[in-house]
Amino acid sequence: ASVGTLCYGGDFGDAGLRRLIHDFKGKLPPPGMLSGAFAVILHWGERLWILGDPIGLFRLYATENDAVLTSSFLAAAATLERPEVSDQGVYEYVFQEATFGTDTVLRDVRAVPAFALHELTSRGFEARERFGLPEAGFDRRPHAHHADALLARIREIFGSVARSYGTHVSTALSGGFDSRLALAALLDRGVQPEVHVYGRPGDIDVRVAKTIAAGEGFPLEHVDKSRWVGSAPEAFAHAVRRNYLHFDGL
Repeated sequence: ASVGTLCYGGDFGDAGLRRLIHDFKGKLPPPGMLSGAFAVILHWGERLWILGDPIGLFRLYATENDAVLTSSFLAAAATLERPEVSDQGVYEYVFQEATFGTDTVLRDVRAVPAFALHELTSRGFEARERFGLPEAGFDRRPHAHHADALLARIREIFGSVARSYGTHVSTALSGGFDSRLALAALLDRGVQPEVHVYGRPGDIDVRVAKTIAAGEGFPLEHVDKSRWVGSAPEAFAHAVRRNYLHFDGL
């Protein structure tokens, strides 16, 4: 089973998971085969394995002595008889918008480093291998070589998106490099995504996005958030809870 956005060998979801199951032999797959933010549980060789994404974007949580292992912080918290607040975790969450390392807002719930292959044993949750950092060094080949290599990698990644999702892609567009590159890469792979931009009519981002949309001939949704009048306190509280459960509570 997998949770998150597993992509293995260029295939997302079920297809990627089936390929991973077929190839898995109790060792970390090559990092280049994996992308996305995910956690996977595998049964192989009469043993249970947990595999996270190469840079640990998807979080797993464990309670004391690894009694519970879950992708849901709220599920882990619900198993505690007497949960205690972690001062450091709360400080990070409030002032930095997230907790770091293994800390969470509760003392008896820790975040498990997910960028690794773990085995579930009678002793708990044990790391077997970790994804390593790329080798250091300076590549002296010309800039054109690196540009071609990066372009090939971008086409590979967005080709996977195009095969898996087709036109069911929505993306923001602004004057920034990231969103323009993502749009160009999708168009290059034959995908016309739904495109939106946030801002006032005179904002540079909005003007750039409208110019690109007019030049390329695709529709653009413009959302001016400054015209939003807000919600009643009751509705705002409901939205905060809904967003917390969806994004932070998992």
